[in-house]
Amino acid sequence: MSLAAENVIGGILLGGKDAYWQVADMLRPEDFPTLRLANLYRLCGDVARSAADLDAIVIGDEAERQGVTDCAEVVSLAANTAGSSNVRGWAEKVQGAALDRRFREVCRQGAQTGDMPTTQAAMTALLSSQPATAVPARAALQRMWDSVMVRYEAGDALMGLRTGFPLIDEMTGGLQPGRVYGIGARAKMGKTVLAMNICANVACPPLRDGQPEWPAKSVAVWSLEMSDEELMQRMVCARSGVPSTLLQRPRLMDSAPEATGQLTVAIKDLRNAPLLISDRTDVTIEQIEAQARQLHACGQLDLLCIDYLGLLRLPKADRHDLAIAHATRRVKIIAKELRIPVILVFQLNRGSEQGGTVRAPRPSDARDSGAIEQDLDAMFLLHRPSYYDKAAPKGLRLDLAIQRNGPTGLIRLEDELHACRFTGGTSEWADAKKDADWGDL
Repeated sequence: MSLAAENVIGGILLGGKDAYWQVADMLRPEDFPTLRLANLYRLCGDVARSAADLDAIVIGDEAERQGVTDCAEVVSLAANTAGSSNVRGWAEKVQGAALDRRFREVCRQGAQTGDMPTTQAAMTALLSSQPATAVPARAALQRMWDSVMVRYEAGDALMGLRTGFPLIDEMTGGLQPGRVYGIGARAKMGKTVLAMNICANVACPPLRDGQPEWPAKSVAVWSLEMSDEELMQRMVCARSGVPSTLLQRPRLMDSAPEATGQLTVAIKDLRNAPLLISDRTDVTIEQIEAQARQLHACGQLDLLCIDYLGLLRLPKADRHDLAIAHATRRVKIIAKELRIPVILVFQLNRGSEQGGTVRAPRPSDARDSGAIEQDLDAMFLLHRPSYYDKAAPKGLRLDLAIQRNGPTGLIRLEDELHACRFTGGTSEWADAKKDADWGDL
């Protein structure tokens, strides 16, 4: 593809800065097949961003001064190019050839190492590195209005995925495609329980008169903290309502024969659910993204859940918050490009527990909250006062603290943690106005 690359450089030399800016969004120096052409393209970019004119003589003199090539060769390159009118067409050929070379190199390295997750991540990074394109406003407006009409025709029906908690669904409209929903809490508050309850309700809806209340959707869970067996134990208990102690000490079921039947039904329901679980630890967000894209391409991904942010293997960065920002940004890209909702579980710092009182968490309690708040479309914060004070009211205070396109507010869930689940979600949580032990909730 050297001919196409030479025609790109020649077209820029003939067309000047206007020709360069026609291809600047598509090509980088490393896209060119030879170092000489790559350096000439880099020089064209330097001159295009300066006050100097861009032509064969200027580039030739600078190329000769930097030892790239001699001026006569640059002038000859321009003379052998028919014109600059098709410079973008030639650039598309150069771009395609560069992608092909990189693809082959990723495959070659993957064949040598046999490391499939790393190869998948590299492939995803390669495909997502392609330049963005802009669309006319009229096209975006048409899609927007079409979605409005779909919602109008649906009436009161939710357009997003149902979570199984009525007030959450009412306030969010269901989990919407392209949005990231964060679930944050201190340790032992039940953030994984809530996330898994939602995932189970999406993949295996509750039954009414023997039929699912809504259509089942495909869910993939990346659990970096718990094994797949632990997660399935929790889901089975939540589905059946059977205390988890009966699965940990199964001899107790001899004195509770009804539990066996409940567990059997729950296991049968979950066995047929479109639910995938990965419990591999020490993974990067790029590896999760690569596998998520594969599942989505096969029509097997309607909801992605990552539990949890703090256990991802983060890239090397000068500061920890920059590494977190990289991960949350990739999560947002997954949601947006695959057009699926993503649940991202994260841990809060000790801000709500410091001092002599315990207060309900705030968005600022999120570790590296700047990056998290920036990329989340909605943030749920969990708080159980009874965890800190046995005399406090039971239940989960679920705070929809942030939502870009909808209301915020407090929701009350009943905690049945013995069965690894929350229930309810039909009423609001009312904070006590004054409480000497709890401070300002």
